[in-house]
Amino acid sequence: MRFIFAYLFSICLFFLFKERLKINISDSLKQVDVSKMTNASTPDSEPASASASANDYLGESIKLVGIGHDSGGPYTVFFYTAVILTPPSPATKNEGLVKPTGKVANSSESEFWTPYIASSRPAVKDELKPGMVVFATGGKEKRSRDELAKTTKWAIFRVKDISTLYKGTVILTYNSTYGSSHWKNYEFHTDNIRVLVGELALNLVELPK
Repeated sequence: MRFIFAYLFSICLFFLFKERLKINISDSLKQVDVSKMTNASTPDSEPASASASANDYLGESIKLVGIGHDSGGPYTVFFYTAVILTPPSPATKNEGLVKPTGKVANSSESEFWTPYIASSRPAVKDELKPGMVVFATGGKEKRSRDELAKTTKWAIFRVKDISTLYKGTVILTYNSTYGSSHWKNYEFHTDNIRVLVGELALNLVELPK
């Protein structure tokens, strides 16, 4: 009788252990599945610069092109928003045919050849560093995206001082050779600034050390 009771008790223990093992294995599998789902639904954060490019108020096809300048040197080239009709190439002496989206100062022409064609995007505040080449408009008063989208004329600068960045502005500077070489400083809101992307065929003086 004792033998039968011990035998039945051992069978009960076996089935109890087996069910507990199933539960543990099932829970482990569920944890693995949840982990995989979490990773799949949390993509890597997109760099701020890529986000700025994707949300560009000017649009992908619009470039900033240099047309005309005063006698103050390369920094005084006037930049306008434009579409490219003929890209620069050796056959065109590295000049491109462009069509500005607005009126060009002191000209009745609608198309221009220029070697100064720049890709750009809205600046990200925290990326601005002294010496960077940027385009700007509007001064230190923040302009809306709609206002910036309608702005057809920009100027080229280098970033000089970012100590006012906490206020949303930076000091930009450009070199004028009119009379004698000297630097002129202006304060701009960071929303009114665009960063040069790639290269520009313009010989710009570096900031003084």
